[in-house]
Amino acid sequence: MRFLNSLISPKSDSPLPVSSRVCFVKFHDPDSAVVAQHLTNTVFVDRALIVVPYAEVFHGSIKAAVKKILLTHEN
Repeated sequence: MRFLNSLISPKSDSPLPVSSRVCFVKFHDPDSAVVAQHLTNTVFVDRALIVVPYAEVFHGSIKAAVKKILLTHEN
C-alpha cells in the first residue's frame, strides 16, 4: 500500500484540547482504501481506528472537508 498524501487535523500543536483527530490518506491505488477498511476497530495506542472511504469526486477536496470538520467542532 502506497499513499500519495496525508493530512491530520487538528494538528498536534493545536491550542485547544483535542479528544480525537481525523486523518485523510490518499492512496496511490484506490483498491488500497478497500483494504485499509479492514483496520476499522483496530486499537491503535489507546483509541480504536475507524476507517471510512472518502471519494473526492463525490465530496469535494480533502482540505474543504477538514475545514467543515473544524467548523462543526468549534460550535
